[in-house]
Amino acid sequence: MLFSGLASGATLLLFRTQALPGGVQLEWAAANEPGIVSYGVDRQDGPNDEFDHLTSLTACAQSRYSYFDRDTRPVAASGGAVTYRLTVHTTSGTRSYLSSPTTDDLLGRSWDLIKQMFR
Repeated sequence: MLFSGLASGATLLLFRTQALPGGVQLEWAAANEPGIVSYGVDRQDGPNDEFDHLTSLTACAQSRYSYFDRDTRPVAASGGAVTYRLTVHTTSGTRSYLSSPTTDDLLGRSWDLIKQMFR
């Protein structure tokens, strides 16, 4: 599991991506959602590309959410990993988290998530 805190008191327990046949599965879980308004999902196809907005989901008092991106492969045309950004919109602001489906290094992903919390 990947742990991090959100500004409004909600806790994001998990944000992961997994390459599957036909696309990439994104999953995330929040321990509680007071103050969370919505979630945004964006994709970056290469390190020099802008993030493209894929979808927005309204927070609806459930602990787990998922999105399946059918329009991509886990590896960008440039040979690098596709990066996903989950943006949590709260009543007090926003916080973003990044993940990449081709990274199997749990420790590395956890460290990247921790670093993002202090930006």
